[in-house]
Amino acid sequence: MKPRTAVRIYYDENKHRAAVSLDTYKVRISRDGMTFEEALTTPPKRTNNVSDEYKRWSNIAVENGINKAYFWQRVREYGWSYERAATEKVKRYKKETEKNMVIEKDSDKDVKKMIISLLNAGEPVPKKYVKRFPELFENRI
Repeated sequence: MKPRTAVRIYYDENKHRAAVSLDTYKVRISRDGMTFEEALTTPPKRTNNVSDEYKRWSNIAVENGINKAYFWQRVREYGWSYERAATEKVKRYKKETEKNMVIEKDSDKDVKKMIISLLNAGEPVPKKYVKRFPELFENRI
């Protein structure tokens, strides 16, 4: 068992007054040079310093169905104005079209031809094709 340091002993005795976690307390002492008491009782700093205009437009964005994170990305990364980022609709893309489905069906035909040629040649066929096209293996098993 590790010996307890003076830092840990002070925290354990006074944790009912602590404004921060043990890790934050330790960092404040070692990195920031605070005293034990300062590190324990100083409330954490608020890091979210956004303008009132940003808050107003981000709420408008949410009302328009735009995620706050995406609104922020539009403003910061894309350089859009608050108004444009909050009001321009998000483009949605279809995952599959009928054209893609036709291509898949054609590729299935090609795969079936390949499997039939492997079977006729007496070559082994990967198991995934046995599960995918059981009709080709009914008479062979």
